[in-house]
Amino acid sequence: MDASQFAGGLGFQIPFSGEQSSDGWMSAHVSYEACPWFIPLVQFEGGDLFNLGAVNSDENRDFVSMAFGFRSRITDNVDIGAAYEIPLTNEDNSLMESRVTVDLVWKF
Repeated sequence: MDASQFAGGLGFQIPFSGEQSSDGWMSAHVSYEACPWFIPLVQFEGGDLFNLGAVNSDENRDFVSMAFGFRSRITDNVDIGAAYEIPLTNEDNSLMESRVTVDLVWKF
């Protein structure tokens, strides 16, 4: 089994009404299983990479953030994780200064 993992995603939102706008996003995840109890990770996320139809789409564009964290495999079916995320773009023009995310994944 390979101990490293890379995952990524791209998305596009298409509006169903004139009150919404089209926009795109991307994300990337890299982790390495040092042992089942400690799997460090780094994640990048980009939002509003383009925005069509919003009146203020020239303001606060291109939001990019980075997260550092780890996962722990508690059992074969249960993982827990935590990450600390910070913006890499101008935080004065963003809704986010930093955040902590905690999750539990139960596979069945």
